[in-house]
Amino acid sequence: MDSDPANIASANTSTNTRKRKWETDFHLEINDLPSEVLLHILSYLHVDDICNYHIYLYQLIDISLVCRKWHGLSQEPSLWEYYPMYLDEEKFPEELGKLVNPKLNRIHSVYFTGTRTSPFSPHYAHIIFASQECSDCSAMVNQLSESERFNLTQIRKSIKTLDFTQYIVKKDLFEAICRLPKLKHLDIRLSTFQLEGSFHHITKLTALDYLGIDFAFDRTIYSGNLFSHLSELTNLTRLELTRLPLGENLSILSKLPKLRDLRILGPIMFPHIFLETLSTMTQIEALNLGYVLRNYEQTISKPLPNLRSMHLSANLSSQRFIPFLIPFLASLRDISFTGGRDTVLSREQISEMVRLAPRIDWVSVQCKGIKQDDLDELKEMFQGRVSFSNLTEGFEIVEEPWSRW
Repeated sequence: MDSDPANIASANTSTNTRKRKWETDFHLEINDLPSEVLLHILSYLHVDDICNYHIYLYQLIDISLVCRKWHGLSQEPSLWEYYPMYLDEEKFPEELGKLVNPKLNRIHSVYFTGTRTSPFSPHYAHIIFASQECSDCSAMVNQLSESERFNLTQIRKSIKTLDFTQYIVKKDLFEAICRLPKLKHLDIRLSTFQLEGSFHHITKLTALDYLGIDFAFDRTIYSGNLFSHLSELTNLTRLELTRLPLGENLSILSKLPKLRDLRILGPIMFPHIFLETLSTMTQIEALNLGYVLRNYEQTISKPLPNLRSMHLSANLSSQRFIPFLIPFLASLRDISFTGGRDTVLSREQISEMVRLAPRIDWVSVQCKGIKQDDLDELKEMFQGRVSFSNLTEGFEIVEEPWSRW
């Protein structure tokens, strides 16, 4: 064995040199990755929450300032697909540039904010969707260049999410919306309808995944067969119906095989039919019922095995609280309850509800009779298995919808 210090030092130097050479040869920086890989990484910046759309815009701006290569990547149209376009009617036509910006011609989400009292059909939506049919906008569209008109066409082809707030949705606009080939999310709960019997066009939206409608703004939206049209939207997984026409029969909901999330606000005319129908919808995973029933003498006839989350707003007497909820509790993970003026619950009733729901781990109660001290004791009683939330402080009883109608 060679013990000469000089030879040992020489060998160590040779090893260190080879090691440094290996590190040098295989050292990579992020910009050494192909542009396709970098774009895939940056695509994870997409917007998960509508409220955070501005954060995403700032992220894209920050990316553009890193270096020349990243500046070029930040201009890639695919990164702008998930940037929600917000169009405010009051700023029209100053923001018209958004519509014809080539970066935005592949966006997936568009949110319109209009002025419901406006005497004319709002411009933005008509320029995008109904420019040929709308005389209010045809002159402005004619002033656009050919490339700008092309960008409008591309927007129509790519939109998957459409949201109207304080907007006037007239017949020609609604029919144009129903021709969007990729539309999956349509929220028209906060708009005024002037559809003149054209609601049946909604059956063309075969890819629709979510639909939200508030019927208070136009009682002529339906012609007695509203739900026969909805039953043809067989890809719906989420449905939100607010202030239904009292004559509607909800039994047609059983014809939506993929429906997982059902939200209904406001009273219904035939509660026994609704409860019977709900009993057959075993695929339901989330249920939100807001003052749906005038009384709670009946409940569903059999449990919903896939139900995980439930929110109930009800003027429910303390005597009917547990009997009504029992069929819903077997598979529930979380439940929130908001009581009406006649609802006064006790700690014992909440405890009984939790015992009847073996899988539950989150409970929120907002009604008279429940204090924070009660929930603290319940938490100790169930040894931290269940989280309890109490929003009762400052709680005001909301007037039941039918008392206003």
